[in-house]
Amino acid sequence: MSEIKNVSKAVRNYRESLRNLVRSTNNERLVFQANTGTLINNQTANLLITDAPKSYTVLSVYANAAAWVRLYTSETKRNLDIGRSISSDPESNAGVVLEVITANTEAILVSPGVNGYNSDGNTTIPLKVTNRSGGNASINVTLTLVTLEE
Repeated sequence: MSEIKNVSKAVRNYRESLRNLVRSTNNERLVFQANTGTLINNQTANLLITDAPKSYTVLSVYANAAAWVRLYTSETKRNLDIGRSISSDPESNAGVVLEVITANTEAILVSPGVNGYNSDGNTTIPLKVTNRSGGNASINVTLTLVTLEE
């Protein structure tokens, strides 16, 4: 009889675990925005999106002007990625999650989605944004992500 009670309790615990999983915010679609402030043509700004998931899938990257946008696994990796030209691929283990180049105001759909994470375990996404508009511009970047880990 005690075995039946144990099995019954295990089933209840399993069901509760499933309910909690369904209630979690994992796999939630989120939108984050960052702004460079005014940059001259070809000037770069380092940005940091805060309160982001520790790991995520990137669905789209939007920029309101022509820009080169890079996402990194840490601020350290972002800061080490200096002097690389737009036509050069990042080195192996450079910490570049994703980079996109927009021609004008456009959203780049990332298909299939690209998984990213913060290697320091922080809830931040380090970005680097270069103005490629041909003049002075304040670049607004919008990331659409799906949460993998909070």
